Amino acid sequence: FDSHPAPKERSEYLAQASAEYADAGEFGVDRYADAMDGHLLTFFEDQLQRNDFAASKFILDSVAGEAWRPIHFVMEGELYRKRGNPRDLVTAEEAYREAINLGTDQPAAWRGLGLTLLRARRKEEAAGFLGTYLEMAPDAPDAPMMQMMIKGS
Repeated sequence: FDSHPAPKERSEYLAQASAEYADAGEFGVDRYADAMDGHLLTFFEDQLQRNDFAASKFILDSVAGEAWRPIHFVMEGELYRKRGNPRDLVTAEEAYREAINLGTDQPAAWRGLGLTLLRARRKEEAAGFLGTYLEMAPDAPDAPMMQMMIKGS
């Protein structure tokens, strides 16, 4: 610790450096968001396993901020689908459809929408979305189960 600055000194240095460089250059916000999009759902799935709806909603809203991207709508769909209250299925469907309409490339949007529609007893419509999911992710670990769900609808 002899060569490590004290917290106060470190704080002053970082404040000075941030003031000096605060408006310099391009921050790469869009590049960062593009790079993170492929990972956010995996991170969020871990959070959803905690079964704490309020915390998960807070995290989603914090991550998305005011710039909701297609992946955020997929995450919202997952949040509401997994909670599964009757009104939640409507919210989940809306979120998945918004993600798809905005051009998401996440197969999870079609999977989630299909599963949501199955729970709403809209089997034929669900089968179409689950079929698209399987076309997008033919090697998905749950592919055999999804195929059985399609056949059963």
